[in-house]
Amino acid sequence: MKRQELLLLMASLTCFAGCGIASKHPSSAPSALPTFSSRTSPSFTVPASTRPIHPWRTVHAALMSVTIPSSWTAVSPSSSYGQTTWTFRGLDGEVQLTASSLTSNFFQLLPMVFTPPGTGLHWGPSLYQDQIGLSGSITKEVLCSSGTLYSIDVEGGPAHRILASWRHPSVATVTEAIHLMEKPTVNQGFPDYTKVFANAADGWILAGGEPGAGQEAFYLFQTVDGGKIWSLERYTSPTGCPSQSRSCTFIAGDGWIDMAFWSPKDGIIVNASYEVPQVVIIRTHDGGTTWAALTIPLPACATGGQIQDKGGVLTLTLNQPVGHTPVTLVSADGGASWSNAKHAVASQ
Repeated sequence: MKRQELLLLMASLTCFAGCGIASKHPSSAPSALPTFSSRTSPSFTVPASTRPIHPWRTVHAALMSVTIPSSWTAVSPSSSYGQTTWTFRGLDGEVQLTASSLTSNFFQLLPMVFTPPGTGLHWGPSLYQDQIGLSGSITKEVLCSSGTLYSIDVEGGPAHRILASWRHPSVATVTEAIHLMEKPTVNQGFPDYTKVFANAADGWILAGGEPGAGQEAFYLFQTVDGGKIWSLERYTSPTGCPSQSRSCTFIAGDGWIDMAFWSPKDGIIVNASYEVPQVVIIRTHDGGTTWAALTIPLPACATGGQIQDKGGVLTLTLNQPVGHTPVTLVSADGGASWSNAKHAVASQ
């Protein structure tokens, strides 16, 4: 081989070795590993169209919140007579949140225990929260200490999950509701409301619910500390009740009511029906633990009246319609028996 060709071949081999081609003989110095600076590392951005979307979101209305499907949209709120409703609607259902001020309905201060059979389910430890409907359309409502009634109504969609996420102000106690009811501007809105105290400590409040179809719920509340704390003692049961239930032996049906207690243990409640010519008198001699009932027929349905305790003698006066004189009933044994004056038909 010519010298010129040999030199050219040696130069080529040297170049190849320097360019990183593996040699049959390893180098005594290891090759350096490539490094990358964090300032020059490549960054990647997920396109907006491919980012994951959370299927649920939380919405707020007044002092309430609820979690609903993200696809559901808000409808303009509606307000009427102290009641505001917020609606969120989707293709598979809707939810409504409602806040009703006390001025919109004084009856919301009454315990939620009078529910027609088959339509309700008491779902909490308080007397001021209730659930209506068991499937399809479900409504829950709570009375809060301010007197505002909050409710949620869900139709379709994942109803139970939505109901479980509902948040609202704390539920009222019986005492808080009664303190609101004691305000004159409130109890004047009840067609039937009476409050009596046998002494400075022992008192009772009797209130009637909203009349309807000849059936009105009545509620009896009691205090033993001058009104600092109240409890529900009796209420009308629409379906009858077990013998041990505290709602047994109580007045039922619409009509005029009155109440008198002449000692912490002894008292009576009078209920004169607007539809049946009779008066029902229930009495207690143990402070309201047990009651006994007595029914007295009348010549006509009473339109009102008054009960008085005069030196241990109870006098019950019942107004009658035009054409009948008032009926006066008298009891000298605490309401166990009554005598009535002769009621004759008066001329118009």
